[in-house]
Amino acid sequence: MPIMQFNPKCKWFLKRELLGVLISMLLLNAIYISDRFIPMPSSSNRTMGYSSVAMSMSATDDDKLAAFDNDDREEGESLIKNNSSISNSSTFDKETAVLITSNWIPSAPKIDIIVEVIESLSQLKGLSPRAPVFVIIDHILSTDHKRQKSVLLGKERLKTEHTLEEYSMNLMRKYRNKPYVHIISNKINLHIGGNLNKTLHILDDDTKFLYFLQHDFKFAKEINHTAIVKAMKDYPQKLKNVRFNKKKNKRTQRSDPCWDEPDAQLQVEGATFTKTTSWSDNNHFASVDFFKSMIEKVQAIARPLEAPMQHMMHSQKNCSKWAQHLYGAPNQGPDIIHLDGRKGNRVQGKVNEIVTNNVTKAANFSTY
Repeated sequence: MPIMQFNPKCKWFLKRELLGVLISMLLLNAIYISDRFIPMPSSSNRTMGYSSVAMSMSATDDDKLAAFDNDDREEGESLIKNNSSISNSSTFDKETAVLITSNWIPSAPKIDIIVEVIESLSQLKGLSPRAPVFVIIDHILSTDHKRQKSVLLGKERLKTEHTLEEYSMNLMRKYRNKPYVHIISNKINLHIGGNLNKTLHILDDDTKFLYFLQHDFKFAKEINHTAIVKAMKDYPQKLKNVRFNKKKNKRTQRSDPCWDEPDAQLQVEGATFTKTTSWSDNNHFASVDFFKSMIEKVQAIARPLEAPMQHMMHSQKNCSKWAQHLYGAPNQGPDIIHLDGRKGNRVQGKVNEIVTNNVTKAANFSTY
């Protein structure tokens, strides 16, 4: 076989190509080394430099700001301020939780009503947007319940159970990207008191306060959450439970010893609280310790708690320990709107009659 002979022009071409490849490899290696070891004067790298400084416990604010040019100093100050609050944010988020009790209603499996209630939590000014929210969906009455007339049986029971399951799934799907919203479906009927007791057992140890809401009562106006918490911390012996009225704040009975007390009204941070002898399960707020004491006092909790609490208020007349304070001064309100989940097709126009300026029409469609 003859030996292949290269043309001199081909040899020159190959040498040129190999030299080009070699030069390209050297240039790429130089760029790699430059990017890895020489800091670039870009905004993103300055921020990365700040991050490493900010994470150092020994670095002062001046040290941290030195990582920024003069043009970015304002940005640096903002980042430092935000970084310093990170360690406290978790405790702040957990300080107050929200319980929303739910059950089967004619509009199920639609979730419009309870979603409206959850969205109204934005009216609680000062509450963390990441505060834990527990939605507890109660089961229907057991077949051996003493209230046999209210017990569902056969196909009707099976249909209702399927509707509740779909209702809970719709809520889970709605809030699947919000880890602070917990959807809990009961396997047995616990009623309002049992749902509260269940929530108290699963709260984080850092949670000190709790909003107790029903699934068809939404907040109708801005509520000063910050003032409520401060008032309870500053006056723990005076302010135990704050209720948000569905009507104007008025004396509801001829005899209201708590309303008539000289110190019936308390003012803190621009918010007023008015003591009353009447007691209701409608949206209210209290410390976790208060709710625990109340559960222990009532004992039989598989029921609405307002009846035994109202009886206790009238029999003991203990305004200092168990009385609720209405949010706001006399003649103020309403604070909440009743969407009435017991009516399958509520009229939206009826809800729209009330806006956040305390229109008195709110009292006209209360059915309790």
